Amino acid sequence: CGIVYHDPAKPNYNYDRLMPGKPHSPNPSQQQPYIVQMRNGYCLDERGNKVATNAPEAHIAPEKYVFRPWNYKAK
Repeated sequence: CGIVYHDPAKPNYNYDRLMPGKPHSPNPSQQQPYIVQMRNGYCLDERGNKVATNAPEAHIAPEKYVFRPWNYKAK
């Protein structure tokens, strides 16, 4: 479930996944709609920093989401 936007040049490494959220998820950061932003194979938080894919910070609330270019270099 959800929508994924891929970088055509690197679809497995650069994408943004929009998820509707699951109210009964044991992970609070997944209970509301959220976005996962991957750049160069790294998951980003809302500030563009690298985080673990399972970190709560990896699940960005839509109102805090900022698109990062496909060639963005994470810190």
